[in-house]
Amino acid sequence: MLETIPDMSSFELAFRKQFLVSSSYPISVNKCWMSEPLWRGYHLLRCPGLHYARYSKGKKDLIVLGVCCDPLQPLQTETDIAARLVSQSSNFHEFEAGIKTLAGRWVMIANFDDVARIYHDACGLKPVFFVDGVEGVTAVASQPALLEFSGFTTRQPDLFSRFHAECPGRSSWPVNVIPYLNVRQLLPNHTLVLDSGSMHRFWPTRPIPRKSTDWAKKRIIQLLTGSLASFVERGQCHVGLSGGFDSRLICAASKTLRKELHFYTLRGGRTKRHDLTIPAAMARSLKLHYDVYDTIQSSSDVTTQLIRNVGEMFQDPVILMVPTFGKVIGNGFCIEGMMSETLRDYYWNDPSGEQADLEPSELARLAGFGDSEIACRGFETWRAGVPTNLGVSVLDLLYWEHRGGVWASSGWTMKEGLYESLAPMNNRALLEAGLMMPQELRRRPYKLFTDLINCLEPSLLKWPFNTTRVEQICRRYPVPWRVRKWLRAT
Repeated sequence: MLETIPDMSSFELAFRKQFLVSSSYPISVNKCWMSEPLWRGYHLLRCPGLHYARYSKGKKDLIVLGVCCDPLQPLQTETDIAARLVSQSSNFHEFEAGIKTLAGRWVMIANFDDVARIYHDACGLKPVFFVDGVEGVTAVASQPALLEFSGFTTRQPDLFSRFHAECPGRSSWPVNVIPYLNVRQLLPNHTLVLDSGSMHRFWPTRPIPRKSTDWAKKRIIQLLTGSLASFVERGQCHVGLSGGFDSRLICAASKTLRKELHFYTLRGGRTKRHDLTIPAAMARSLKLHYDVYDTIQSSSDVTTQLIRNVGEMFQDPVILMVPTFGKVIGNGFCIEGMMSETLRDYYWNDPSGEQADLEPSELARLAGFGDSEIACRGFETWRAGVPTNLGVSVLDLLYWEHRGGVWASSGWTMKEGLYESLAPMNNRALLEAGLMMPQELRRRPYKLFTDLINCLEPSLLKWPFNTTRVEQICRRYPVPWRVRKWLRAT
């Protein structure tokens, strides 16, 4: 059983594990933050808890912020990876090819021949926001609230009010809509040129080569298992188990690492029966190091500060669970299945495959924003920059860059005040291999996922996904509500 979480000061949690780059010396969040000069008058200010590495050679300099891993070489550290990228890249095109297989949650600031660009992990789970000034970028940070705190922008309360009136109850903001003056977000698969403030897409820019399904499955397995191995090298890893596809696939891929992993399930008022019974059965069958934890109370000051860290741009019931996760994970890593839905046609609604003419209003509705004018404008801007006829559907890219780069990145930044999360699916080469697969394998009943699990750990397929026999009976037959309540509680 977990203890009640003690109160934590706002001072300790404020913008924890975040960073700021500016063209003038910025206001420090607190005196513990570390500062260093970059190039052309820019400075880097970072929280000491943020992973950091730097490597320079000749006219090339590379800074890595966050956890960066190489699934193909799991033993390499962030410094090793930075040294290899600098040594093997003579230009940004080669650099972009070099980061394709990297996993983790990171931001890189690369300076080649006095031209600086900023990149982040495949799905942008370590976010980047920047102030677009008259003469280029004046500041870059992990959240617009940090830019506001440092005096580089101001909040737009009218836009906040309009959005919440148009989209009541939405947990995050639509793509390309930032309620802070002159602030933009660097989206996944894009890079930011620091001096000019120009942001351009570097993937996909050419047709994705087609490979066989066998090749794609082997590639996914190679990168998935390699990512888990590299995460274990970084520290204690905790894997949440549920009755769904994502945790089942991660469990299957961890076959050779299970003695080093801690598996767990959180039990709360919203936990479904299958998310308790199936993980328990899996844990018994595989003899996993497994625990079930009840959610616990925390100080409202903790959750309030976590929400402030992301400028109140993320409001989701999961916030109430974050302190419990923090108690379970501690200084280790929470391994999540985030972004695997990209390979399950999560937004798919057009069996004909004709997606080139999808209107921004349709994209906004698919993403859950209804008829919001604010959301439509954001999706219109995003849609104008989406390439066509390159082998990646509009809806797959929408999930990747909006659901991942906006919603998930904001939520993960909020959570990192208490604990660090990593997603083995957050890998551009892995997602590219999955998107090569025929769409019939990626739609229900998600044969791609069952095939991968069958290759890795066939015994895990003996349990159904996201249901139990009791739940199936309750859906099929008129079971009295008192019996349903008793079944949920047992």
